[in-house]
Amino acid sequence: MNRATRLGATDRRGVRRGPARLGAVGMGRAALFAAVAGFMGCNDGSGPGLKAPTFPVKGSVTFDGQPAAGAFVVFHPKSPAAGAEDFTPRATVRADGTFALTSATEGDGAPAGDYAVTVRWMKPVKQGNDLTPGPNVVPKAYQDPATTPLKATVRDSDNELEPFAVARK
Repeated sequence: MNRATRLGATDRRGVRRGPARLGAVGMGRAALFAAVAGFMGCNDGSGPGLKAPTFPVKGSVTFDGQPAAGAFVVFHPKSPAAGAEDFTPRATVRADGTFALTSATEGDGAPAGDYAVTVRWMKPVKQGNDLTPGPNVVPKAYQDPATTPLKATVRDSDNELEPFAVARK
């Protein structure tokens, strides 16, 4: 394989070749990932690491009674724990409606404390052959830490939260 093909160059017909070719589904997933990263405000690793202890947190989210697969859940600390000021625990809801929180490393949970919980769900929409993030279907009240009715307390042990039920109105 030559260098141009490895980098995903196009051939003489303009067809992309090599591993850089993402295809319709890959491009849709890439766009969805970019939207999620922007929404969550991911830590870029330039700041200090999480110094507060974390505890496993599992829960579930439904939207109008159905699992909210692909929704983004963010826990906003009411009073950040010492050493956790730059971290916001977050999760992506699985197909069955469940999630496990991540603060610094995958599935590490969250520091103990009280949280306002926000939910955002941009259901994928098919446009031609691409899947792109659609409009957010969750009411605005659930998207703002100041107005969300969803609250959680993380204890210094394993945490299995009550289900979060989100409704259109």
